[in-house]
Amino acid sequence: MMTGPRLRLLSLGAGMQSTTVLLLACDGTIPRFDYAVFADTRWEPAAVYANLRRLRLEAAEAGIAVLKVCAGDIRADALDPVHRFASMPLFVKGPNGERGMARRQCTSEYKVRPLKAKARELPGYPHPSRVPKGVYAAQAIGISTDEFHRAKDSGVNYLKNTFPLIELGWTRGDCIAYLRRRGWDQVARSSCVGCPFHGNHTWRRMRDERPAEWAAAVAFDYAIRKGHPAANTAGQPPRGEYFIHHSRVALDLADLRPRRGGDGADPDGCSPWGCRSGHPTPESAREGSRVIATRRYLDAPNAKPRWAAGPALLAGTPGPAAPARDQRQRDRYAVGGRGGAACDPDGRRAGHGPARPRESGPSWEGATA
Repeated sequence: MMTGPRLRLLSLGAGMQSTTVLLLACDGTIPRFDYAVFADTRWEPAAVYANLRRLRLEAAEAGIAVLKVCAGDIRADALDPVHRFASMPLFVKGPNGERGMARRQCTSEYKVRPLKAKARELPGYPHPSRVPKGVYAAQAIGISTDEFHRAKDSGVNYLKNTFPLIELGWTRGDCIAYLRRRGWDQVARSSCVGCPFHGNHTWRRMRDERPAEWAAAVAFDYAIRKGHPAANTAGQPPRGEYFIHHSRVALDLADLRPRRGGDGADPDGCSPWGCRSGHPTPESAREGSRVIATRRYLDAPNAKPRWAAGPALLAGTPGPAAPARDQRQRDRYAVGGRGGAACDPDGRRAGHGPARPRESGPSWEGATA
């Protein structure tokens, strides 16, 4: 029988929302964490590492330890012919002009798995030790109400995801306002320098404001053009050309001008537990990760959603009713809802046929970059 979490953890990406959650814990607005854990790919923007250093100092004053876990250097590993390649969601142009994307395994290998390993290690059950039944850590994830559909289970019994911002009813706008009040005006986006999910806005800012990171991204884009070096040295025929810009043009030659109607998808950052690409990571799909209903955020199994501000929520009293728009969004993305259906490893949504491909041509889901 579960009596409560053995540890309270925060999955810290050092971006806007997870920074907000950590500072709320430092303030005492939400319960204190035992540890905040940062999964380092070793290719985050310099501003993210600067933010992490500042967070570590502030968290220490509140008695919260900030830990770092690392599965390797994602950029170096991708270019190392003797290292197994964790596929990135690179844009692919096939021999006959087909357009698709390579599989996304990088989040699973460089973020999700190290975080899960640390969640086992901290209470004293490192792999391959068996975690006793009923022993688990509660792990807070920085997902706000306007991204409710991204809230997912961890997929394992020893780690239970919680979502403080959703419980508080906070949007991204609330996070921005809070950070400004706290003197944290500039919080960088947490994602790899060469992440293919960057939109034109991010690429332009990198080119114009962070030339060293831009140069590194451009160099990586050229280096990865024929895929992982191991495939080339083994004599495997190339399946196409690989790019980190969605236009499938070399990054330094790509048209980065603002587009009418916006720059397209430009996610806030890379979240291990809520992939902003719209597709589950391979690990989360295998383990049955799914969107969880609002009642799962609460301790009482039959409790009604509480969308109150901090004091009312922490006191256990229901807050004001959610606005109609938020209610519709929660209904839409509850378990089994249209936007929250689970996906199996083949990309099929529960109760539906195959997921619709985002572009014409082969999906290239099986391509090995």
